[in-house]
Amino acid sequence: MAVAETDLELMLAWREAGKTRPALFIIGTHCDLDPNFPVTEDKIGTYMDNFHKIPIVEESISRLGATGQVKMLLGSLKTEKDTEKLVYQLLKQLTQ
Repeated sequence: MAVAETDLELMLAWREAGKTRPALFIIGTHCDLDPNFPVTEDKIGTYMDNFHKIPIVEESISRLGATGQVKMLLGSLKTEKDTEKLVYQLLKQLTQ
């Protein structure tokens, strides 16, 4: 079983064991390793759409998101600026 599949099963078990259904964030932190990851903001939407079509991502969102509480962030930790941007995106979503 691949790491992503194992992680999915662990998240499902964790979620089923709880009394509440907290929001889950799937955070991709090494997107800079993907040559298709855009460096400009105007192309991130297309990248996210394509990322959502990856089978394990589709399955994860489908199985974890039955309550519509799965959010996804993609970015990089390569530089301080990239890290700040990803943390800002997370904080922004937490406060909405």
